[in-house]
Amino acid sequence: MDKMRINLYDLLACISNTQDLVSKRLSNHNQQVAYLAFRLSEHIKLTTAQQYDIFVAALIHDIGALSAKEMLELIEAEPANANGHAFRGAKLFEDFKPLQNAAYIIKFHHLPWDGGKGSTYMGQEVPLASHLIHLADETCALINPNRNIITQIPEILSKIRQLSDSILMPDLVDNAGFSRCTV
Repeated sequence: MDKMRINLYDLLACISNTQDLVSKRLSNHNQQVAYLAFRLSEHIKLTTAQQYDIFVAALIHDIGALSAKEMLELIEAEPANANGHAFRGAKLFEDFKPLQNAAYIIKFHHLPWDGGKGSTYMGQEVPLASHLIHLADETCALINPNRNIITQIPEILSKIRQLSDSILMPDLVDNAGFSRCTV
């Protein structure tokens, strides 16, 4: 059989788009998180390789949410079992070499910072990239698609600041500019 050549980005975009079919509320969520996470990784001057891994992981970060109900719960509220879909998503890709870094990032992308306890999980170091995707994910989940985005900025910034140190890594919130922004 001849080998098939597939562009990995095209495949990941296709996988990401399938999740959009579940609900209008989910439309473009993965792409929004990937874009914001990538831009935040640029802003805090991560390496090109780190930016690539973050973009790829963010594009498929919710792949482990296997039902419409679970996917909507993740967007509308942070359920107590948010790590379940993250661990399942990581499991899907951990043995596929081109996505192993992304799988490790996905695994921890809902782990709360909890005053620093979220820097590790059961002896494993949690990558900065996981916390960055968590920040982007929380930010995108706060956007109401039925309202003008500009008018939402003050309340989004306020909510992100409130989540700093409990849910979100405070150094990322600060370095990404969320603490200094005013509208």
